[in-house]
Amino acid sequence: MKYKVNDPALAKRIEMIVQIVGNRNKLARLANISSPTIKKLLSGRADPTRTTLLALSKATGILLSWLIAGEGPMYESERQKEVMIVAENMEKYLPQDEFVLIPVVQGRISAGGGLVPDNAVESMCAFKRTWIARRGDPAQMSMIKVRGDSMAPTLLDGDVVLVNHAEKDIFDGSIYAIVIDDEILIKRIHKDYKASLLKIKSDNSEYETFTIEYDKIIINGMVIWYARDLTH
Repeated sequence: MKYKVNDPALAKRIEMIVQIVGNRNKLARLANISSPTIKKLLSGRADPTRTTLLALSKATGILLSWLIAGEGPMYESERQKEVMIVAENMEKYLPQDEFVLIPVVQGRISAGGGLVPDNAVESMCAFKRTWIARRGDPAQMSMIKVRGDSMAPTLLDGDVVLVNHAEKDIFDGSIYAIVIDDEILIKRIHKDYKASLLKIKSDNSEYETFTIEYDKIIINGMVIWYARDLTH
């Protein structure tokens, strides 16, 4: 069965997928379809079969509704449907009016806090501009990987968190990226109003809560979102 999509933009959407994946042959291998089939779809001279659409959707995690008609979110996961794409040179291929790039940085940063130096950037992720604009200024955001199990079960080892560096005011019980002795940590913060101290709490009960003076800690930013790889 073939779908008459009547959408001249279909080829452009498939071209975007090709560029995100890397190249036409790689997409063909991932989807287990022939490279000539991808070539025909890119030319706009062929209508895709149901099998081809399903194969592309399964291989890339892209929703059929977006693939066929460009409608709705691009990705399947409810949590990440608007969110993250990681690829080399993707700024050349993603519509700049739809996406914004956020750096994924190393787990150690300068004690000065805030934005990290360029040599600490490991990769870039693309977020839907409309999604991230509701959460703050993307120029003041970065992502870091969670290391260890101290924040389990909320955050697990290997999770990637999105930090809004503009959010430095402490909201009792929220999760923050903090800097102690030049090392960034992801912790939940509570205020000890009587002692004028901050309680630094791990969600994993096996880790002890400790207190610290305000001037001994740098609030690097609030954790506002996280991603998790479910294949491991």
